Amino acid sequence: MFIFIVNPTAGEGRAKYIFSQIQQMEQYRTLLEKKVYFTDYPTHAEIIVREILHEYNKKLKGLFIVGGDGTMHEVINGLDNVNNHIPISFIPSGSGNDFAKGINLKKHALKVDAFNQPIDYWFCVYKTNNCIRKMVNSLGFGFDAEITENANSARSKKYFNSLGIGKMVYLASLVKVLRTYKPKNMQVSIDGITRKLNNCWMVSIGNHPYYGGGLKILPHAKNNRNKMYGIIIHTIPKWKVLLLFISVIFGWHRYFKEVELFEADTVEVLSDKYICYQVDGQTDYTVNCKIKKDKNPISVIINKKQ
Repeated sequence: MFIFIVNPTAGEGRAKYIFSQIQQMEQYRTLLEKKVYFTDYPTHAEIIVREILHEYNKKLKGLFIVGGDGTMHEVINGLDNVNNHIPISFIPSGSGNDFAKGINLKKHALKVDAFNQPIDYWFCVYKTNNCIRKMVNSLGFGFDAEITENANSARSKKYFNSLGIGKMVYLASLVKVLRTYKPKNMQVSIDGITRKLNNCWMVSIGNHPYYGGGLKILPHAKNNRNKMYGIIIHTIPKWKVLLLFISVIFGWHRYFKEVELFEADTVEVLSDKYICYQVDGQTDYTVNCKIKKDKNPISVIINKKQ
């Protein structure tokens, strides 16, 4: 049985359109045993995955995910470690689609024989607000989280997505948040070594280089079993922040003295006040978060760029 999970609201309706195109493809019609599920509300994809695992169990041959990074986040959190081997084909249809960029996805794999050679993808597990979940792309605290929160509610999001330039939502929100943002005081432990960061702009951790709709904020990152990668932006003048993020396009931000890149097995972030954080494009608030690399990969089908 092949399962399609479609988030019709992803990309302001783009996912629904893409799936209608998929239904016309010969590869889709040749999948004799298939079932389609449409998500109706946030977290629904996670619930759907748990239900199909219970219903189909060993009959399940593959999952096709038509949606964005948030949909992928829900699907991964619906899987348990026993079923991590089920091949997943991600069909990027959201605003940012950072997961697609992170796995070097050229186009979706809609062929049955594509399931013969999946690749392993390692994610992170994080614990915050007494809840343990999985992180697919990135997790950030401070400035980038508030940018994401603003971008998710921006009126311009639908317009930019309709033009296929979803990353512009992130950049527009960056400028808006920059005007009022106040740096945070945080305590960060990297592989057990604890440091206090005063007037810190942001701390972000990722499984691959991209976030914010394709910004290569972690140029040193490469998805693997043992390490996650991070960036700290220390005290920096506001005028320089805009210059820094523009330089991300060219990878020059790594040369700013206020920027620190690192890799780690475990990371913990603490704050004396609730701070905004984002994970795979969804935001919340916390005072403590522990992140570690999960050693159990998922199986992903990709067509690599030539």
